[in-house]
Amino acid sequence: MRVAVTLYGELKRYVKSGAASVDVAEGTTVAQLLDSLGVDRRHPRLTAVNDDVVDEAHVLADGDHLEVMHAVAGG
Repeated sequence: MRVAVTLYGELKRYVKSGAASVDVAEGTTVAQLLDSLGVDRRHPRLTAVNDDVVDEAHVLADGDHLEVMHAVAGG
């Protein structure tokens, strides 16, 4: 199945131009896809699928659009 991936900020370095279309196996989670791209787990991040915020255990479906950005805090 095919999933669109968009990475923002410094995370863009893991995908050419910050966006890609990726083939994944059925049952793949957000975490598994990010691991396959080599995205560093040490940095806090927010993930959304089809404009809904999800955790990294979310199972992806064919045609999903995954967006990943650094989590930010103010103070």
